[in-house]
Amino acid sequence: MSETPPGHVDSLDEATILSRFAPDEADAAGLVAYALHRRALLAFRTEFTRRTGAAPSGEAEQAFLISETSPARLSAYRAEASRLLGPAPTKPSDPAPRRRTRWMAVFGGPPMLMPDQPDKVNWRGLLYRLGMLLLAVIATSLLLRVLFVRPL
Repeated sequence: MSETPPGHVDSLDEATILSRFAPDEADAAGLVAYALHRRALLAFRTEFTRRTGAAPSGEAEQAFLISETSPARLSAYRAEASRLLGPAPTKPSDPAPRRRTRWMAVFGGPPMLMPDQPDKVNWRGLLYRLGMLLLAVIATSLLLRVLFVRPL
């Protein structure tokens, strides 16, 4: 029987490791946990090579795999995978208050929509804003007349 070269993990070992992470092929959390484990294995190989200048030996890699496939590490990987696959955060039940726009800060006045009754219009606030808009138009036309229109 031939020996496996250093740094090589036998495919049967990988199948066994995969079956520990995801006993069922439809187990999404187990498959993501296995992917996280593979990422950690590749990071181990890269770091080992960077520090020692050589690829990890079969014994070093086996020691890493034994520690990474312990029940505690398996549950940690599954917890991380469940967190990654978890439902998207829901909207808060109490939405943040809407910010006033800049023109509302300039013109002020009561809001056009009633905060406690969003389907009703606050006519006083609407008329106030229309009045302010009319004053702005009149002031603009007077300034244009004074500054840019020359007398005949």
